[in-house]
Amino acid sequence: MRLFIAIDLPGATRDRIEALISELRREVPDVRWAGIDGIHLTLKFLGEVGENRLPALAQILGRRAAALSGGFTVGVRGVGTFGGTSRPRVAWCGVVDPEGALARLAADVEEGCAGLGFPREGRPFHPHLTLARIKVASRGLAPALAARADLDLGGFEVTSYHLFQSRLQSGGAKYLRLAECRLGGPVAAPS
Repeated sequence: MRLFIAIDLPGATRDRIEALISELRREVPDVRWAGIDGIHLTLKFLGEVGENRLPALAQILGRRAAALSGGFTVGVRGVGTFGGTSRPRVAWCGVVDPEGALARLAADVEEGCAGLGFPREGRPFHPHLTLARIKVASRGLAPALAARADLDLGGFEVTSYHLFQSRLQSGGAKYLRLAECRLGGPVAAPS
């Protein structure tokens, strides 16, 4: 099973991101923009994991989330790319973590996974929402993103995160929620 841990977006934030992608798709049609169902705030990518490890993983993540004090708010601001302006690989919308709560949550998830033998991420946590994966350079991408560098899409409250399975299919990946981890709440069993 191909697994990752992520925060799902609430409806209003999802609607604002969808409107942004629609605008960008019209301005820069030669980029393969993400579908709204594939957008989430990834905390940790686990990769291929044996199904037999799922119960222990869901349990430790649920227990760790329940031990936290509760929800917090993040902002969705700005756009940019990974890979620089000359060879961008990913276009993203930024996630602002003014109190550091999201970074602490990501570190807690990392610690819980490391305790189960999953390798630690070598790069620093950079919270973002992936808008597009870029295979071929596009002339219109840099100006379209530059025009939105300070875009403010509001914020949302983070109250839980999920263990997801990614199923790769010919039309793109499909994401299935396997377990919910509520911050400061009860531990939910994997579905």
